[in-house]
Amino acid sequence: MAVEQGCLDGSPPRDTGNSRCLALKKRSPRRYEQLLALESHYEDRLGTHVHEQNQKRIVNFLRNYFFLQEFSEEEIDSSERTIHTVTGIMDVNSLEIRLGETEILGLFPTFAMMEHSCTPNTRHSFTEERRVVLRAAVDIRRGEHLSTMYTHILWGTAARRDHLKHSKYFMCTCCRCADPTELGTHFSALRCQSCTNGFLLSAAPLDELADWICASCSATLSSEEVSDANLQLGEELEAALANPELRRLEELVNHHGRITVHPNHFHLFAARHTLLQMYGRDPSAATPEHMRRKERLCQDFLKVCTALDPGMARLGPYAGVALYEYHLAVLARARGDPDAPQKETAALRKDIETAKALLQQCIRVLQDEPLDQPEGKLCAMAKANLAELRQWEATIAAP
Repeated sequence: MAVEQGCLDGSPPRDTGNSRCLALKKRSPRRYEQLLALESHYEDRLGTHVHEQNQKRIVNFLRNYFFLQEFSEEEIDSSERTIHTVTGIMDVNSLEIRLGETEILGLFPTFAMMEHSCTPNTRHSFTEERRVVLRAAVDIRRGEHLSTMYTHILWGTAARRDHLKHSKYFMCTCCRCADPTELGTHFSALRCQSCTNGFLLSAAPLDELADWICASCSATLSSEEVSDANLQLGEELEAALANPELRRLEELVNHHGRITVHPNHFHLFAARHTLLQMYGRDPSAATPEHMRRKERLCQDFLKVCTALDPGMARLGPYAGVALYEYHLAVLARARGDPDAPQKETAALRKDIETAKALLQQCIRVLQDEPLDQPEGKLCAMAKANLAELRQWEATIAAP
């Protein structure tokens, strides 16, 4: 299933500034009414930091430099409330569209009506004309609501809900948010410091102030203490990822996975995604042992991806990279040590079949990515590698 929709003004969304949106009233009253029908959360935004910044950077700029106050309301409604309303509509409803090294925002009124879920059942992409294309990510039953995701899928529950609260003005209660284990992944779990093998999970994930309790010994931490621990870990890993070094990243991931948080914790997950790409890139990290670590890391990473996002609605780019790196690890094993005895044909064929299957999955999850983006280029590389593998396979004598 695929549905395509153009931008609000009927043209590619190359400029979604307030001045253009306000000009819709004069140029296309029907589309202007369609714009104002979208939710702005004007009252919710009053007095917030976002409202204050918009007043300084947008409202005052438009009124003082573009002299919007000189227009009559019948021609262009340039009141401060209307400018804030349009700004709110853009913040709440727009989609980011990547263009090479930059991004723009597009307003798609039908898409904006879709409900949110942290386990979305649709994925979207953009055509070269910057029209949004919506596809089913999983099988959708008749009568089931279509859903997308308004926040980052690789954030923990508290971070996702806080972002939605302050940017979209609602608190998510989806199945992932309501599950303290986050669909069995323990994506936000902290290690208990009072017992050997326990993990701390929120006693009530939909209550942002609830304590966190260890399932093994019933030790507790306050939500504030958990937030502080996550903030400290996030800052440490962010600093390490700014200039990643393999040994340092390994030490951090292994240490915190044993001492501080669950190995699947969302902060470690981001670091592991970088780490699995580093193995094999440097001669010092291309030993058989390093490639075995790479293979295990890819396997664990993909298990979490599948649990959080079975249809790869949002995790396709991350899973695509892991699948491609996984195939490299398998091929390294297939080729083996040049000084070692030649590998048996049956084992070699099995490794080649595994590598082919991984590339085919990589291509499948990345097939809708724009060709000018890194994910689209990776998909093209996977297709080329798959063709080379098939040629290699044809040269191997049948058993």
